[in-house]
Amino acid sequence: ISVGFAKLADLAQKGFGSLTSSGEWAFLLPLALTPLGFMLSAYLAATLFPNSQGSGIPQAIAARHLRDEEDRTRLLSLKIAFGKIVLTVLGLFSGASIGREGPTVQVGASIMLAVARFSGMAQARG
Repeated sequence: ISVGFAKLADLAQKGFGSLTSSGEWAFLLPLALTPLGFMLSAYLAATLFPNSQGSGIPQAIAARHLRDEEDRTRLLSLKIAFGKIVLTVLGLFSGASIGREGPTVQVGASIMLAVARFSGMAQARG
């Protein structure tokens, strides 16, 4: 999943680059695309994917210290992992300067926690 995420992120960056470099007036496209992409990202994060904001690393660390399962799920879930991927790719396509390392940590931690729950593995701090 991390490799697919990286490839999607690269495609989004290339898409933004090709859109903003092809044509005589293409350099003006970010003046509309970037704010609209940011507004859509903020809306999606607030309505569909709450707790997907942030880099991802602090969320994974915080979830590690939580004992209550419901509290952990607020920071690490498959829904948040999906949202993190969608929002990162959308941000990169809109011209945001987003690193994908932090989001990859939260996506990976969410997937590992879901697999542990599904398989009935004991969860330990660390």
